[in-house]
Amino acid sequence: MISAARTVVAPSQGFTAAGALVASPYLVWPTAEPGDNLDYSLDLTAPLEDVGDVIATVTLTVSPSGTGELSYSRLSVAGDVITWWGAGGVAGRRYLVSVTAATGYGRAFSYVVALNINPTLAAYPLPPPPVPGPGAPISVTSAATRFMIPSNSMYIPIGWG
Repeated sequence: MISAARTVVAPSQGFTAAGALVASPYLVWPTAEPGDNLDYSLDLTAPLEDVGDVIATVTLTVSPSGTGELSYSRLSVAGDVITWWGAGGVAGRRYLVSVTAATGYGRAFSYVVALNINPTLAAYPLPPPPVPGPGAPISVTSAATRFMIPSNSMYIPIGWG
């Protein structure tokens, strides 16, 4: 079961990350605590219903990364909802989670969602992250499939030929 409180709903259009790690002001998970180990979800129902498609594979990365930073694991897909688990993180740090979902018809939906770690216990200035960019990607393949007919195929009624 996923947490409704930690589920971000993607809009039907816009806010894609075309190669840039820029978080939309509209896509932010609730502030986490440095000791949390919780599930976070991204609901792609609206953009997928808009085009009649399904999630085939998902890839996720987190920036910044490295020892002592937010760790991420357990990526899964249930219908149109992508869920991952995040643990730890540096107090006061803002993490950018890049999620790319490839679909059965070959579309790619990319979102960058921010996850802020509560700054209450932060020691300023914050130490620089070991790796300012994304960590190693994690991926999952969905069990959802769609029967697809290649665009260059031809329909021949039964009994012909």
